[in-house]
Amino acid sequence: MREHGQEGVEAYAVVEELARKQAKSVNKEAADKEEPVASGSATTVDVPREPSLEEVEQAWIKAETQAELIVAARTLPRPSKPQRKAIALALETKLDSMTINHAISGILASKNHPSTWTSVEELYASPQPYNTLDQLHAHTASYLHLLALLPLSLLPHCTREILKTTLDRDAHNSFGIRSLDDDASEMFGYGTWPSASYWNHSCRPNITKSRNGREWTFSTSREVKEGEELCITYLGGEEREVGVEKRREMLEKAWKFVCGCEKCTEEAGQVDDAKRRLE
Repeated sequence: MREHGQEGVEAYAVVEELARKQAKSVNKEAADKEEPVASGSATTVDVPREPSLEEVEQAWIKAETQAELIVAARTLPRPSKPQRKAIALALETKLDSMTINHAISGILASKNHPSTWTSVEELYASPQPYNTLDQLHAHTASYLHLLALLPLSLLPHCTREILKTTLDRDAHNSFGIRSLDDDASEMFGYGTWPSASYWNHSCRPNITKSRNGREWTFSTSREVKEGEELCITYLGGEEREVGVEKRREMLEKAWKFVCGCEKCTEEAGQVDDAKRRLE
């Protein structure tokens, strides 16, 4: 955080404080409302679905309306009751730590590191970065959280355009930040390193990546032929061991492409041959 100066320290600190308050409140409510579940009772679970483009636009329009009230509440000498209420509502909304911290990094980069921000803007932007309605709501809620919390000097950089640029790019360009000492079992968050975002995928990669603190190292994992494309894998852990049909399904869902790498092509051909023999 130090490379972003005091503003960066304050930005992350106020978000961390809100996260602590919300966690404490949730734990208290859970303890107060703890009730036994009747045996045999049924629970209805909504199946997550991808929001439509119209729903995405409407969610951001609604957020912009609240954003105007929040900014007014923080900058006017005598904010109105609706303006003060907008801040209160924003702070009551559940905070998504990963989303909001990623958004802060984009805001700080746009203000303090113009060349880095330009590199982020040049990355591929997903036309539909939301796999679920919850993800969409986390993004719009993070926008309002930040307007209600950030130091006033950062408010001009907390705009819909900057938030959407940051969050829309992460869908296809970010790297997960996992623990280093326990087989990467714990997920800490994710980040976007523009210069590292141009690797294409292969299920039989010739490049491996490793993280040391905040730095990534990319190394060849085998001899590379002249003219051969350098690729990493977008799959992690056990995902790499599943069959071609499952791999392609996961990649299409997460990254929006049908994998046609050498390994998938070979295995798909073997599957097709096996199916023909059974016919």
